This record gives sequence, structure tokens and C-alpha cells, in this order.
Amino acid sequence: MAPEILEEVYNVEDALAFGGACISLLNHADRVRAGCLAQLVNAIAPIMAETGGPAWRQTIFVLFAHFSDFGRGRVLQAQVDSPTYAANYFDPGGALSQGLGGA
Repeated sequence: MAPEILEEVYNVEDALAFGGACISLLNHADRVRAGCLAQLVNAIAPIMAETGGPAWRQTIFVLFAHFSDFGRGRVLQAQVDSPTYAANYFDPGGALSQGLGGA
């Protein structure tokens, strides 16, 4: 029986951060030749298991699966060309009046 080791438990924040990293890799695919992810082989893997017990997927597993399935081929650079409009809005938090917002 193998000894217990440090294992990382992921939450939704981790999934969002990992998803952002995957999108960043895709957005720079014209310059990135290889992207290595330690989570595939180390104790911080997206699948957890108990000795003699069940195995389960963590929150980042689906992102790994989709990135692996769909992160191939050509990457299209999406560009938006649209008119812009000035707008006023009500800021209930008052961030703009406290100098925390934009200009």
C-alpha cells in the first residue's frame, strides 16, 4: 500500500484560473510551441482516488478534457469591429464617486 501524499483539492476559482491559462495559451498559439502542465503527472492531478476506494474528478478535470479534445488544429483570432456609445449609469456602490473607478 502506498503512503498518503500531499494532494491538491481544487475549487471553482482554480477552474477559472486554469481555464484562463488555457485560453491564454490558445490566444498565443502562433508563438507557443509547447505547453507543459504539471497537473497531468504530479500529486496535483485533476482526478483523485482513495486506496481501495472510489476515484472522482475535480473541478479542473472538464477543462483538461476540453482543452485536450478541442485545443488542436488552427486557432482563429476573433476581432470585434463595432461602433461604441457613451453611456451614463447609476453606481450603487459609489466606486466612481470615491475615486476607485475609471476616469
